[in-house]
Amino acid sequence: MKRAWRMLLAAMLALPLVAGPFAVTAQDDAIRLDIPEARKMAAILLNEGEINAARSVAHTLLRRDPGDFDALIILAQAEMARARLAAAASAGRRAFRAAQTPPQRYLAANVTAGALTQQGARTRAQLWLRRAAQAAPNQALEQQTAQQYRQVRAANPLSFKLSFGARPSSNINNGSQHDYEELSGFTRVLDGAEQALSGVEYALGFDLGYRLGETQNSRTLLTFSTDARLYT
Repeated sequence: MKRAWRMLLAAMLALPLVAGPFAVTAQDDAIRLDIPEARKMAAILLNEGEINAARSVAHTLLRRDPGDFDALIILAQAEMARARLAAAASAGRRAFRAAQTPPQRYLAANVTAGALTQQGARTRAQLWLRRAAQAAPNQALEQQTAQQYRQVRAANPLSFKLSFGARPSSNINNGSQHDYEELSGFTRVLDGAEQALSGVEYALGFDLGYRLGETQNSRTLLTFSTDARLYT
């Protein structure tokens, strides 16, 4: 079987890329492989531990179609197996852009997060795990991704939190509720800016923390927080 795969792989790499099937001839035997079968073969090679062969097939498919989702996922997994984590994360991001369904987006985001976690880029891994959770095709995978997120967050010395809110207000400028005011016996009509104005209040908050050290009895954190209010 491995001999047939290697023969097929060598022929695929030598053939021009066309929409039709790949054809391989060895002595009296002929093997034909169309695009879906080539993707399947790449997956089999990956599962069998033929990492370099799977990677080569994926690259061949991607020369034909740079947006081939299956080829990109196989390439990402093959690069991870070869400890080429930056290349794996890059292929995962490309797969996410090429994804057309929630299960595809989930798989691509999860693979990307895995590569980033192994790189030590935990903050970016958390962002990709959030994307994976949003695209999870069922509750079990969503919970599994949430658990992965908690593990990465616990190991990440950097923490951040964004908050956003919007609410209607009948007095966004702390203006008067009256149309007139009495001043030393005179009655003055308030202009528009002095009267209460209705509108919407927007609140934005940002908290950033970095864990400098931690022992069984203590934790040292460097924190920064800011809040902003905007009105329309």
